[in-house]
Amino acid sequence: MSPPPADDSGDDQRTDTPDSDPEDAIEPPTHTVETNPTTQPPAASEPAESTSSASRELSTDTTASTTEVEPTVAVNSNWWYAVAAVPLYVLVGIVGGVFAFVLFLFGIAIDVGGGMGVATGLVVVLLALGVIGYTLAGLALSVLFPVGIYLDAKAVTASDSSWEPDAVLYLLVGAASVVLSAFTLSAVVALYYLYRRNQAVGVP
Repeated sequence: MSPPPADDSGDDQRTDTPDSDPEDAIEPPTHTVETNPTTQPPAASEPAESTSSASRELSTDTTASTTEVEPTVAVNSNWWYAVAAVPLYVLVGIVGGVFAFVLFLFGIAIDVGGGMGVATGLVVVLLALGVIGYTLAGLALSVLFPVGIYLDAKAVTASDSSWEPDAVLYLLVGAASVVLSAFTLSAVVALYYLYRRNQAVGVP
């Protein structure tokens, strides 16, 4: 018997199928995520540092606002108004004198232009009334100022203030300044007293 013919179908199939080369295989694309150091989230210590700095600023502002508050001591006296009226009285006298001079010149100019003396006469009457009122206010203030500074100094001394002004001394200085200088030195004494009172009491 002759041997059966060899089956070449298997060889044909093996020869027809291309060999698989690992180099020719298609690899899936890989995505590389690059990290940017500038976009990294802040460290956990930064909020704590910002919070601590904000608290320090808040405490500094609170301390500054506390130190700006002037101390206020309760003093049972309003006589310092009489003391404060002296500088105001002197200021009104200076401004009033300048205004009276300008008004008098204005009246003369009107009369020269044909006012027939009416403007000057009216100005003189107004100035006379102003001088009378100013003089009466000065007489009242010449009594109120020494008495007021004396009583207010006593009230400040009796309070919890660290400043203890000599009430008798201020009474004598106030009266002497009124008599000898016609409120010129009285204004200086009054301003000095009010300054010391403000530093110790907080008012005015």
